[in-house]
Amino acid sequence: MDGGTLTPFALFIEAGGPACRVKVQLRWGDGLYEGVADGPDGPGQRLRLAAAAALKAVAEFSGGAVPLELEDVGHAAAGPHGVVVATLLVRGPHGDQRFVGSAVVRRDPLEAAVQAVLDALGPWPGRGPPAAAS
Repeated sequence: MDGGTLTPFALFIEAGGPACRVKVQLRWGDGLYEGVADGPDGPGQRLRLAAAAALKAVAEFSGGAVPLELEDVGHAAAGPHGVVVATLLVRGPHGDQRFVGSAVVRRDPLEAAVQAVLDALGPWPGRGPPAAAS
């Protein structure tokens, strides 16, 4: 997997009753990698579901090479657009390691949540996935 960048391709929301499903597709070259997250459709939940689905798409892309977890995601006012911040967690035998990413909300906070997850991964995938805490 040399060169290229893992980028958002599509975001789908299915809501009905008290439940919600968010699907995220990420693109690397000609490949698409999909993640799906289900949960309650309450205030703030869609943001978490979008970030969780993005993380599952990253796991599909990487073959589950690194056990990344979504620790938290939030939306905050920051200028005229706002910002979404995502914190990812890698648990290791000698402690936890956290990765934080952010994205400006340009159109949709859910799109920004997906981008914040990718931002938390930094230059990966270009140099390999973040190492488990050691």
